[in-house]
Amino acid sequence: MLAAVRAAAQRGEHDLALRHWSELSDHAPHALADPATLLRFVPLLLAENQRERAALALRHAVDPGNDTAITPGQALRAFELARELDPAVAARAAHRALASPDLHEAKRAKLSSWIDEHAGAAAALAAPPPVPAESSTPPPVPPAPAPVFGADGAVELARFARAKLTAARPIGLDAEGLRVSLEGGREARVAWSRIQAVAVAIVADLAAKPVLVIDLLANWNASEAEELKGIRLRSDQFDPRALLGIDGDPRRAFAALAGRMLQATCGQPLPSAEQAVGDPFARFDSLADYQRIVLEVAE
Repeated sequence: MLAAVRAAAQRGEHDLALRHWSELSDHAPHALADPATLLRFVPLLLAENQRERAALALRHAVDPGNDTAITPGQALRAFELARELDPAVAARAAHRALASPDLHEAKRAKLSSWIDEHAGAAAALAAPPPVPAESSTPPPVPPAPAPVFGADGAVELARFARAKLTAARPIGLDAEGLRVSLEGGREARVAWSRIQAVAVAIVADLAAKPVLVIDLLANWNASEAEELKGIRLRSDQFDPRALLGIDGDPRRAFAALAGRMLQATCGQPLPSAEQAVGDPFARFDSLADYQRIVLEVAE
């Protein structure tokens, strides 16, 4: 089954790979997929609110017994994802990243500061389980644990420091690209060839009713970039049926539009190939959650 996970991931069939891995983790919890594949699973699982399985994927990614050692860059990504799911895993990922001599000094300082502030999580990595003492009296009820993350404890080490996504309304599309209307009545053309990824999700806090967001991302594949750049389309600002020249259910029309954009751009579908075309659409309570989990943006 582990071979099936690897084969599906190599073909880019990440939803299928995730299904194989989920089944594998239920029956063979010690079988470890490679860190890159596991880290790709985590946003998909979080989008489906499968937090426990997402935490398991992170534990496997940083497991010292993994045949494929996690890289410093992957360790940074694991830390960012794990710090709100599993502090012990975040601590292990932070130590792995700090072991790299090429780590940027600002990131090194932030990681070191986080480890100092969360020493209990790091200690949990090495501490053996306590041996219960024989007693005729029941053990006392432990006090409620203090919050692990305070308001000042956040450390952002996402791929992008911020998102710079221009709001746009699509007014036409063809085989070469998309015509959009921008703020102030200006028009622009977005060439499909310049789009590296297409992210699609429902976000609840953008308006009185949930809004479907389609982000066309121009520099998703960049290894080093401060800003994630692209354009953002919102479902409350245009009718996809008019754009596609079709009738019927608007939700299906949005799914068809996303599918056409993915086909035209050959970009990476986000959060996954299935969710990007509404099977089903991923849903997030806030724009901040969507951008952090799917777009890997710190703020």
